[in-house]
Amino acid sequence: MNSTGILLIYQQLSNYISYDKMSVQGIRSFGNRDQDTQVITFFSPLTLIVGPNGSGKTTIIECLKYMATGVMPPGAKTGGAFVHDPKVAHDSEVRGQIRLLFQDTTGHPVQVQRTLVATQKKSSVALRTLEGIIIREGPNGEPVQITSKCAELDREMVSAFGVSTAILENVIFCHQEESNWPLSEGKALKSKFDDIFAATKYMKALEHLRKIRTEQMTNLKVSKAEIGHLKAYRDMAIQKKRQYSEVDERRKTSKTTVDTIKQKLEPIENRLDFIGKESSKMNDFQRRMDRLTNDRDTLQKQIRELKAMIEEPFTGTHNELKSLISNFEKEQEK
Repeated sequence: MNSTGILLIYQQLSNYISYDKMSVQGIRSFGNRDQDTQVITFFSPLTLIVGPNGSGKTTIIECLKYMATGVMPPGAKTGGAFVHDPKVAHDSEVRGQIRLLFQDTTGHPVQVQRTLVATQKKSSVALRTLEGIIIREGPNGEPVQITSKCAELDREMVSAFGVSTAILENVIFCHQEESNWPLSEGKALKSKFDDIFAATKYMKALEHLRKIRTEQMTNLKVSKAEIGHLKAYRDMAIQKKRQYSEVDERRKTSKTTVDTIKQKLEPIENRLDFIGKESSKMNDFQRRMDRLTNDRDTLQKQIRELKAMIEEPFTGTHNELKSLISNFEKEQEK
C-alpha cells in the first residue's frame, strides 16, 4: 500500500519574487502527450500539495530547480531519467517541456520555457537540451523574447530571482536526496557554505581590493610627486607671467615715449628735408661756378698766350681792326 506524502512550497522569496504557474509535460511520471500536461498554480505565501509516493511531488521541486538553475536532479543526465521514459511512452523519442510564470525582483512577470528530448538508443537513452526561451516585459510593457542562443538562460534566471545559484540549488530547491548536506564531512560542508555565502568570491574580492589599494597607494605617491612638480611649474608660470606683465608694461611705456619722440621729430625731419633740398641746389650752383671759373681761367690763359705771340700791338681803333681782319680773310680766299 502506497503511503501519502505532503509537499510544502513557501514560494515568496522576497516582497516581489513569487511563482504564479508552472506547466509540466513529459518529465518523470508526467506523460508526454498534450492531454498529460499538468499545470500547477502556486498560492501566496504557501502551497500545500498532498499525494501518494511516486505521484510527482518531488518532480515539482525538481522542475522548479531545473527552471531556476538549469541543474538536473542527481543521475538525471546519464540515461535521461529526468525525462519520461520512451519505453513507457512506447515511443523512440520523448519531448519533456517545463514552463514557468513568475514575478522577478522588480515585480514584473517573466515566462521561461525549457525543453529536453530523450531518445531511445539500443542500450541506453540519449538526452539533449533544446533551445530555451525567456519572455520578459520590455520598457514600454511589450513582451521581449530572448532565446538561449542570444543569452545565457541560467544567468538570466539567477538575475531574475536575485539570489545566487548556490542558494537556489542548496537551500531553496534542495533535492531530498541531497537535503542532508549540513551533516556531511567538514571539507564538503565548508565548500557548500563557501558557495552559499560566496566566501571564495568574498576573499577574491578582498584580495582584489587589497591589490587595487596597493596600486592606488603607488599611484597616490606618484601623483603627489607629480603635484610637487606641477606646483613648481605653476609657481614658475606665475613668475613668468608677472615678468611678462612687467615687460609688457615697459613696452607700452616705451611705445608711448617713441610716439612722443616721433611727433617731436616730425618738424625736424621736415626741416632737414628742406635743408637737404637747399643743400642740393647749393651744390649744383657750386659745381656751375667751378665750371665757369675753369672756363674763365682757360680763356685768360689763352689770352695771355695770344698776347705773348703778338710782336707789335695794334694801336688803331676797333673799326680799323675789323677792316684789317676782313681784308685778310679776302686775301686768304683768293
